[in-house]
Amino acid sequence: MIIQRALVWGLFAALLAFGSEILLGKALQAGVSLELALKLIGYLAISAFLIDTMIRYRVRDLLGLMTIAGVYGLLSALLINPAATLFDIPRTLVTRVTGAHALLGLEMLFVFLALTGGHLRHLRWILMLGAAIVGIAWGVWGRWEIQLSFELFLAIGGISISVLVLLTALLYRRGYNLTPQILLLTRIEWIVIGGIAFGLLILRLAQGVLSTSALFLVLVLLGICAAILWFRRETKLTPILYYHLPIVPMRWLWIILAIGMLFWTGSLAYQLPLLGEIFNQYLFVVYGFTLYGLAWLPTVSLILGARAYVRQIQARPM
Repeated sequence: MIIQRALVWGLFAALLAFGSEILLGKALQAGVSLELALKLIGYLAISAFLIDTMIRYRVRDLLGLMTIAGVYGLLSALLINPAATLFDIPRTLVTRVTGAHALLGLEMLFVFLALTGGHLRHLRWILMLGAAIVGIAWGVWGRWEIQLSFELFLAIGGISISVLVLLTALLYRRGYNLTPQILLLTRIEWIVIGGIAFGLLILRLAQGVLSTSALFLVLVLLGICAAILWFRRETKLTPILYYHLPIVPMRWLWIILAIGMLFWTGSLAYQLPLLGEIFNQYLFVVYGFTLYGLAWLPTVSLILGARAYVRQIQARPM
């Protein structure tokens, strides 16, 4: 059972790393070094923590998934990539942390749900549509932000996808008897993950890449996300992961089609010149990250507040 749990955490961690390190190009900055090893450990710890949180706090809808993705963006910025995400507060906190990384975290979370919920037909089409959109953004970002050669762009993508396919195949062979309760962290695992997080935090502070102001703001936002999850934990609705555990494999035809869509749209977007002098596809991606970073937490808070107000009004005697 330990291997099966590790495969779930590993696949989700690999997806998160694919979003933040490959699609956003941060892996090229680390290279093959101790820093890369620390990043992999950090992604695995965050993956296990987020899956436990989704089960423990009974995340059940899109608002909950957006909150979980926001927690991912904040934790990854704090522990894994502070030098690239928290160097210009508050601008990069919005554009990169709650924007780009949180949005990629949400997209990779949907990929994880699609791969583990093959019986849910709507996730197949979400996967295909997401592959098309992410592919376009990936091609634009790789060409104009990271400035990769087309050959390197395809090579990095191909190697990364191969790793994800391998982990998916291993999980499909070994994860058929997993349940949500099995994936809850034990006390010893909590201590290990807490130690990893504390160690990475101290390291980032010692490296001088994490300022006290950035640390304070990230902790405040994490507190808001924690409060949202805490007050929504009491629900009679079925949590999302209960539809995905035990794992129901998606048909490989859909997975292959999604990979093809990702590379086709990515290659097409890469080859296109900038369309427009004042506004173009590169600025569209940049503004998209910024808009999401500005909007998702206020939107989640307003919707939940409105729902709570309506319930309170309905509960009053006439």
